[in-house]
Amino acid sequence: MREAEFALETCDTDRGLARLRTLAERGDAAAQWKLGEVFLATDRGETERWLRRAFETRKRLAERGDIKSLEWIVQAFHRGLGTAIDEQAALEWERRAERVRVEKAEAGDVEAQYLLAEHYAKLIGSNFALRLEAQHWWARVFPAIKAAAESDDLLAQERLADMYRYGDGVAENKAEAERWNRVVIATLDAAAARGELAAVLRLDALSRQGKPGWTGTRASGDSVEARYRAAAVKGCVPAQFMVALRLEERVYPRNPEARHARLQAAMWWMIVARSTEPGHAILVAQARDFLAASKLDVGEETLVRAKGARCLDSNYGDCD
Repeated sequence: MREAEFALETCDTDRGLARLRTLAERGDAAAQWKLGEVFLATDRGETERWLRRAFETRKRLAERGDIKSLEWIVQAFHRGLGTAIDEQAALEWERRAERVRVEKAEAGDVEAQYLLAEHYAKLIGSNFALRLEAQHWWARVFPAIKAAAESDDLLAQERLADMYRYGDGVAENKAEAERWNRVVIATLDAAAARGELAAVLRLDALSRQGKPGWTGTRASGDSVEARYRAAAVKGCVPAQFMVALRLEERVYPRNPEARHARLQAAMWWMIVARSTEPGHAILVAQARDFLAASKLDVGEETLVRAKGARCLDSNYGDCD
């Protein structure tokens, strides 16, 4: 799925759509939903068809007790995702989801226990009772997660690292979090070395989260960034958007490169905002929002406009 999205983000559209269609026809709800999004600005009929199919797929899975699909259906009725907004139905499905989570967790379903703990953790706020409930389930599921991690289950290893990092069901231990993150890195690095794009993309996504043990693991990120950049300078609007987004991520840390990254991001937002292609309408709107949030002063805006003009006039040859 992520490979298909990356293909679309770098304007390898035929490959991306072919992969999405294959997954969607096999019943992958995420791919069905993504196809609906892809056609949103260009083919309303296709959009509605795929969003409806995504809803139907999720509903079938929810009726069989799939917890994530149950949670998705609740949001679908709240927000009108592939169906009409129906607050009463949302409430009924929410109650059903809560019942299934607890029943499966009590029966010893490890995934249900993990998702139940995660569910309570999201609701905590200042509620001490929910905090205790979340910790109860984190502690109960911890031995199973640890055993799976020690048996080379990659997802369990990622989860175990987070549990050590945040003290979920176990004493907080940053060293253990870092150790398990490094185990994940080693596995993904080996897959990336074999040319597996999914591993490269996963490494990139994880390295951007700033978790213990990921410092200095920029090779995959640099590789992904280079691919976005290569597509961006060929005029690929989605890639230009991703270049700007990744530059934006560097703005918040206080470092000497922050201002340069902010201005570079603004330049790419301006370039994206110029697109008139219907298929890019959502990206254009988001780029304008990011640009407004940049709060450039008069001097910075003049500089960014000049940089953008130079970049476009040089056919993307001078964009730094």
